[in-house]
Amino acid sequence: MSTTAKPGEIRLQKFLSGAGIASRRQAETLITAGRVSINGKAATELGVRVDPKNDRVTVDGEPVRLPAEPMVVLMNKPREMVCTESDPEGRARIHELLPKGLPRLFTIGRLDYHTEGVLLLTTDGDLARALTSPDVSVPRVYHVKLNGPPDPRLTERFSRGVRLADGTRFRPSDIEVLSETRTNTWYEIVLTEGKNRQIHRMCEASGKRVLKLKRMSYGPIRLDDLPTGASRPLSKAEIASLREAAGQVGPGSTAGLIDEIE
Repeated sequence: MSTTAKPGEIRLQKFLSGAGIASRRQAETLITAGRVSINGKAATELGVRVDPKNDRVTVDGEPVRLPAEPMVVLMNKPREMVCTESDPEGRARIHELLPKGLPRLFTIGRLDYHTEGVLLLTTDGDLARALTSPDVSVPRVYHVKLNGPPDPRLTERFSRGVRLADGTRFRPSDIEVLSETRTNTWYEIVLTEGKNRQIHRMCEASGKRVLKLKRMSYGPIRLDDLPTGASRPLSKAEIASLREAAGQVGPGSTAGLIDEIE
């Protein structure tokens, strides 16, 4: 083990996070408590690095390994579930819906409690960072139900970009009417940025109330006929398409795992 970077080595916290043992912050606690060993020697320094291919890492005496390949999972998130791994209010968590035996997965961005639809989870922190970077414009398609009949002023404002009273400005968004009734209208909105509760805030600033919100796609990954609450791993081709959308070149790395996205 060493604290000096060598080819192929990564920080121990990242290794433990990538192996699904703990978040990086939780991994630091394990390390300082002396519960982690590298090649039979206790590792208590937070800056220590390991070679995932050649070093033997254990936690409480149990061997720890990185997944063979990065994984990305698509979930059709139901309404009234949170994306965090724990919730002080005791609300239902999307992690409860994942099949048993999967490595630790982190959400690529989040959907709020009442929003449903496409949610991506991954072991690949580099890909997650690239997809959520403010410098990368990966389109995300939403279907949103708003109160009232179709409003040309709303469409025009979204197309120009919405500025809030506090100075926050949202990029221009493609928007079109999908269907309407006497009292409500369904719109399709395409976002290229991922600010907190963005559609809700844009609509509220335009005098509209969001009644339902569903994400239909994230970049090239679409919901299609995946049932509500179900999930499936993405194929290698689908992961490659996500990397292309994020501007990544070359294979991903579990070494870049992070403890929280967004």
